[in-house]
Amino acid sequence: MIPKMISTISLPNEVIEESPQGGALLVQRAREFVETVVKNGPTNGSLPTIATSKGPFSPVLLNALLRAYPEPHQAMLRLRPQLQRAASIAEVLEALRLGDIPHPVALRATLKQRIMGPYKTHAADVFFDFLYGALQLMVLHRGMETAQQYEELFQLAASQIYSLVSVGTSDLSYHVEHFLAHAAIFVSMKDYSDLWSSVVQEASLLIEAWGMTAPPEGVFVHCALNLRMNCHRMPTSDLPYDLIKFLRSRVREKQMTYTDAYEVMTLALGWRQSSGLLRVLWTTAVNDYSSYERGMVTKLAEAGADDVWTIAKKRGYCSELGISYVRSDRPLTQANEFALSFPGGWTIGGTSIICKAGKLRILLDCGATALGARGGSEPDLELLDAVIISHAHQDHIGGLLELYRRGYAGNWYGTRHTGILGRLTLQDAIKLHRGMYGSEAVYDDVLLETVMERFIPADYGIEIDLDEDVSIKPFPAGHVSGSCQWQIRHSEKRFVFSGDFNLRANLSDATRGLEYPSEEEIDSTIGLVVEGTYAFSPERILDNFEARESLIEQIRKCGKGPVLVPVLSLGRAQEVCAALSGTEFRVGVFGLAARMTRAVSRLLSDNIVFDDRPPVSIRPGDFDVLVASSGCLQGGPSKIFYENPEFKGVPVILTGHIFPGTPAKAIMDRVPRVRFSAHAAAADWQTYVSKFEKARKFVIHLPGWPNPSKLNGTDVPHRHSEYLLKPLFEEMQPHDPC
Repeated sequence: MIPKMISTISLPNEVIEESPQGGALLVQRAREFVETVVKNGPTNGSLPTIATSKGPFSPVLLNALLRAYPEPHQAMLRLRPQLQRAASIAEVLEALRLGDIPHPVALRATLKQRIMGPYKTHAADVFFDFLYGALQLMVLHRGMETAQQYEELFQLAASQIYSLVSVGTSDLSYHVEHFLAHAAIFVSMKDYSDLWSSVVQEASLLIEAWGMTAPPEGVFVHCALNLRMNCHRMPTSDLPYDLIKFLRSRVREKQMTYTDAYEVMTLALGWRQSSGLLRVLWTTAVNDYSSYERGMVTKLAEAGADDVWTIAKKRGYCSELGISYVRSDRPLTQANEFALSFPGGWTIGGTSIICKAGKLRILLDCGATALGARGGSEPDLELLDAVIISHAHQDHIGGLLELYRRGYAGNWYGTRHTGILGRLTLQDAIKLHRGMYGSEAVYDDVLLETVMERFIPADYGIEIDLDEDVSIKPFPAGHVSGSCQWQIRHSEKRFVFSGDFNLRANLSDATRGLEYPSEEEIDSTIGLVVEGTYAFSPERILDNFEARESLIEQIRKCGKGPVLVPVLSLGRAQEVCAALSGTEFRVGVFGLAARMTRAVSRLLSDNIVFDDRPPVSIRPGDFDVLVASSGCLQGGPSKIFYENPEFKGVPVILTGHIFPGTPAKAIMDRVPRVRFSAHAAAADWQTYVSKFEKARKFVIHLPGWPNPSKLNGTDVPHRHSEYLLKPLFEEMQPHDPC
């Protein structure tokens, strides 16, 4: 019989108020060490680190502090090879921050040349020292004006490494997830007097902000103990965690079979918690355990409906709300109810929401995540009945390739323009993927055709029945060409997903302005998921007519010679072309921006030229303005023009969001920037949300966790929770899955 899982709690007898932990302690030790070196000269003494059970942090933070003192810094570099290696790691991190390393494969080549070769170090060790270095720089800059750029650097480093190790069959991607848990604890626990529950809450939010799912609490206990950290009311052990370790050792000693171990952990902890712990403790068993449990699901599906639900609850195949994770003829929710979960989280990048209505599971958007994460065994994802896409941006559609590669065989729905543009988006993603990974690439044109064969076009305002109780209907969202809000009807009640939306008029004929559902439909809407890019931002967003005048003025200021306008291919390209249409400028449009604009725009003047020639063949006198993707100079024709010696000194005008780790980020303070935006400003966002008076509201697509006082009755959903919507509008607290 499996004992009830209860953590053993350690209650310190005395709270030491001045006892920093984690990042705070490392910064303190490093500053003291630097003071000693500056005062007394170089030393052979131990370098300040926060030790783990497997070794110390690479001293990148110490190197950063010593750089302020050139002579002691150089003396210490000559004396300490470990510090030399840390300095090399810091140089690569700086190159990543400045946009000199465009993709993961380039990072691997740089690390191989700069660190693996000279220091004879294994790739995996270098990857994690690189992440530790980014973590230390983030900790060092917390509270400073530069804090945001170093947090962006850390997320970018994690994204690059995760993408690099997750393409192959290596289990290193699980170790990156494990590292992020260590990083979150390292940053969140600042003092011995911190309350453990608050540390876990902050660490969980950090991991969600980094684009991953927070692990079980036992993983955080392990991380704190492994880093030799402690705080008030922190458990000294965690029984679920200890159980997995015990079962792992029994299997390794051949005293228990894998299947017996899987049965014990599933019945004791449930499927979801076991999976979360395995990804940290027993990475080699993750896929095998997933296959075993899928086999059990198949057996359950062959049983009667009542047995399915009874056994599913016992094995943890159901949520706290009682919704089963196995296929069954029994409805998932009662009539007029919806259940929502958020595998894509609340951050920008990788939007995806699961709506459970009646007997159906519907995925709304399937974006490529910020970390390129493919995710573990998500039963809801494996049991999808339909996918509906709001628009063809990569962070809303890019995950379709992985979804179909993993076996999804159902249909996906979008507007006709989303189908046309989605093909171009996915083609470009495959091209970039193939260019980065070569023979290791897992996406190809055959997979693309598989995806496109399952596309079903939807027309604005026309209802599509998915079964006798559930239907879907798109409405224009005003964001980009083909973008839509999705309305899902279950019996007589409705749920609405805004997608990315915009209430202001667009310049391009390719984008239809936002339209609301009817008053009757709005009145019966009991749930709303709305994007919140600028929902809580005081920043003034130019309307597109103001942006057009500003862009034309900036181009005229540049004088003779071509001006380079890098653009996002979908949305920004169409608006910029419409803004310059009919002006005195001869405008060349290149790359994916040209292909997408040509596919959907019909009312452009002759001064807009879609040029299919290779960018290297374009001469400076050919055009007055070069409109080219990509929007941050990180690739495509814009990068070629920017780096071409013939165009040396070409004026650049940036037009939208600037992503970390791109060349545009490095120059954004030195060049003009005209802020076109396809997202709702704060006042427009409030206007939209207030329309749905009777709906429970969730806000996602956020650039950061908002101040709770500004949420105005909206919820920010957590990845590990499921939410039930009822016509009676009862307030439901999120529950962790069983």
